[in-house]
Amino acid sequence: MNSILFSKKSFSTGGLPAPYNTMEEATTDPNAMSELNQGKKLACLNAGVVKAVLSYFGGETAEIALVKISETVYATEAALAQGRLIASLQANGTIRAAVVTEEGYRPLPNLRTEEDFDATPLLLGFFPILREKFEEVNALLEQLEGNSNRHEPFDGGALYKLSDALYRIFTEKKMEIDDQSGAIALLEEQTVSLGGMRYHKVLCGTPVLLCHTASSAGAKAAVTVAEAKELFRAFSAQFQWAEEELDLIPVFDDSFPVPEETMKLARRFVHSRSEQRPMVNFMWRGITAYGKSTGVEVMACILHMPLLRVTCHSNMETQDFLSDFVPNAAAAQPLERPSFAEIAENPAGAYFRMTGSRKEDATPDQCMEAYASLVRETQSNVPRFKHVASNYVKALEKGYIVEVQEISRIKDSGVLVGLNEYDRPGAVIPLVDGSHTRRHRNAVVVYTDNVGYNSCRLLDPSVIRRMACIIDSYDMPKQKVFERLYRNTRVEEQSVLETCYTVWSKLREFCQDKGITDGSISVSELEMWVLTAKLDGFSDLKQDCIECVVAKGSNDMEEQAAMISSVVDLYL
Repeated sequence: MNSILFSKKSFSTGGLPAPYNTMEEATTDPNAMSELNQGKKLACLNAGVVKAVLSYFGGETAEIALVKISETVYATEAALAQGRLIASLQANGTIRAAVVTEEGYRPLPNLRTEEDFDATPLLLGFFPILREKFEEVNALLEQLEGNSNRHEPFDGGALYKLSDALYRIFTEKKMEIDDQSGAIALLEEQTVSLGGMRYHKVLCGTPVLLCHTASSAGAKAAVTVAEAKELFRAFSAQFQWAEEELDLIPVFDDSFPVPEETMKLARRFVHSRSEQRPMVNFMWRGITAYGKSTGVEVMACILHMPLLRVTCHSNMETQDFLSDFVPNAAAAQPLERPSFAEIAENPAGAYFRMTGSRKEDATPDQCMEAYASLVRETQSNVPRFKHVASNYVKALEKGYIVEVQEISRIKDSGVLVGLNEYDRPGAVIPLVDGSHTRRHRNAVVVYTDNVGYNSCRLLDPSVIRRMACIIDSYDMPKQKVFERLYRNTRVEEQSVLETCYTVWSKLREFCQDKGITDGSISVSELEMWVLTAKLDGFSDLKQDCIECVVAKGSNDMEEQAAMISSVVDLYL
């Protein structure tokens, strides 16, 4: 069954501008056929593909507008006889669209029964997504872009091949779309009016309706640490921390960019202080190496609050959040006692070995007293370890920020449920000596968690319910990745960054498609690859990739070999 993006009418080239209206609708020219179509008798030119290409490379004057909302979501806008078409298209194949008239937002007709409806705007919306997913499409569009830059008519052979490639992709369901048997889900008016279609880049055309929600057109610069500190100066001025508490406040350069997620958490915490139910418990989850823990550190920095951490493990118990075992200094002994000859010859040195205190005028008699005391302590039953309040309790009691890391690693989902009674300011918290304290009104708990690992477990719904909000960070936009790479590696060569990013992205996709999950291919691996390449003088990108990315992506030699042959060898 043909895709809804390709109707019978879409194959008619009669309505195209010159010279494309004179091109054959079907041809047996082998130069106009894709490699996979060589065995067939003809290649068909699709008018919808040609119109989409004309808009895609048409600049501001293109008939159809295409905008980028995020790394995985794009939107198109076009004029129709019935009104204006607005469509949202996602990398997972989700489509939402509406025809906007004076009466409001109406759904599109069923594209299986209304074959006269021009689906070109929907097809155009998938162009940037298809470029990421299919190298063949990307190569053909790059070839056509070369014609555009020279202001020449687009190469006919490339148009035939692109038509063939896109037809196969959608008809053979290499990329599935949720057309619901021809019916496209309605794009609600509230989605546009409330900012859900706000874009940050125009790829072609001039939006008319979408521009009303594009207040952030053009990437908005991140707030710096210095600017954030100024924003929260009135809040942080209330604190009078002791010297040892100041040592717990992270320090960042004033020019360091504050993550958007960090600003959200900080604003919601500070601005809810006077509310009946202030926001003091947050969850931030996402892919490893996204920068969640660094984001929490930045939050502590800009709010001028000490930060403590608790790292969870599979056998964690609720009591582990309330107390820790630490070595008992009173029971710690020197590895060996000085001899009587050493006491007589060097009393000051012997005294220091036995007591840990320097006493330059120590006498042999004083050393003998210390020796006797040491013997008594050694023979006593002083415990080697003692109970102390945990970082979690210290932070809640003193009004710090505490980051609780990797909570989904805990085997028993009921462990965190035991902390629910401490989730609000003023809650009573038991101490290890049997006494109690109360949660400070300024104490903040940020639960950070990775996703996608076999060791991650589901959380109890009651734990989720007690979060003020949950921020999900499952993907980092390409521009942010590049900014992070430059900040941490100081590599400016755009060609190197583009090459490394492309190979790294393809390796991630390969591992996801093949179910390879025993390793890690995060932004951190990309960062180390770029840094290693820099240190090696960019002399062997391939080997550096194998050592910094492939080797960390899997421990299995066969899987590593597949990653190299299927991805690395194709690009490096």
